[in-house]
Amino acid sequence: MPYSPRGAGYPWDGCIAVTAVRPGTWTLSLRIPARCSGATLDGAPVAAEAGRLRVRRDWQRGETVVLHLPMEPRPTRPDPRVDAVRGCVAIERGPVVYCLESADQTWRLDAVALDRETPLRAEHRRELLGDVTVVTAGDLTAVPYAVWANRGAGAMRVWIPTA
Repeated sequence: MPYSPRGAGYPWDGCIAVTAVRPGTWTLSLRIPARCSGATLDGAPVAAEAGRLRVRRDWQRGETVVLHLPMEPRPTRPDPRVDAVRGCVAIERGPVVYCLESADQTWRLDAVALDRETPLRAEHRRELLGDVTVVTAGDLTAVPYAVWANRGAGAMRVWIPTA
């Protein structure tokens, strides 16, 4: 492998740094997910072909490029053939799936519905669950699915009915 991906904060902040470990002329291929419009490489806008960004150049050992992928929260609809979650959405931010946890809500999760007109907002909370970014929608707070069930027993919901 002529390059080394360095953890620059992805998947939490959308920043991916890649450092060349072998000098020479070669092509670095980076995947740009379809959900990402507005990706940049070293601050310049990029256009992906078939979901890939290819950077061919004469690389120097230690040279680093930084890919930034937008991380706006978004509702994701299920496949309409799945009856159990028809009319629901999941909340995602970048590649991270979020969930509602009863510890963050003031009402029962089976009574919650997400208003389609309410904007989703990312909010970083250092004090919560060891430093996470939550997604809020009005009075609802969603936490990354990977960190749920760390504050005691309680209900959790990924697929949220829409109002």
